[in-house]
Amino acid sequence: MSNYKSPSTGEGCSPAQYITELLLTRKAKSDGKTLPYKFWNIAPHKLEYRKQIHWVNSLLKLHDHRAVIAALVSKEGEWMYSTASPKLDVLIHEQELKMKRMEEQEVIKTKETGKPMKTFGTKSILNKLDE
Repeated sequence: MSNYKSPSTGEGCSPAQYITELLLTRKAKSDGKTLPYKFWNIAPHKLEYRKQIHWVNSLLKLHDHRAVIAALVSKEGEWMYSTASPKLDVLIHEQELKMKRMEEQEVIKTKETGKPMKTFGTKSILNKLDE
C-alpha cells in the first residue's frame, strides 16, 4: 500500500488503484454521471475498471508512479481518460525528466551547503610552525 487515498472511498489504496479511479472519475464527469461507492464491484463499471487497472499496472512497470500521476494531473494530461493514449507516454517522459532535474538540483544544493569538517585532536607540528 502507498500513501494515496481512494477518491471514491477515502481509504488507502495502491498507486495503480488511485490512477485508475482518477481516470474513471474523469470519464464519468465528462459523461455527466457520478460513480457510486466502490463502483469497481458494480457490473457496469467492473469491466472498465479491470481493463484500466491492467493497463495502469503495465504502465507502472515501466515508469515511476509519481511521474504518471504528475503527467495525468498536468494541464496537458487533464483531459485523458485512459492510459492507452499515446500522448500520455510523452507526458510521462517529460515528467520523469523534470523529476530527474529536480533530484540533481537537490544533490547539488546539499553539496554546496555542506559544512566543512572540523579538525579534531591536537595540532600537528607543521600547523604549529605555520603560526
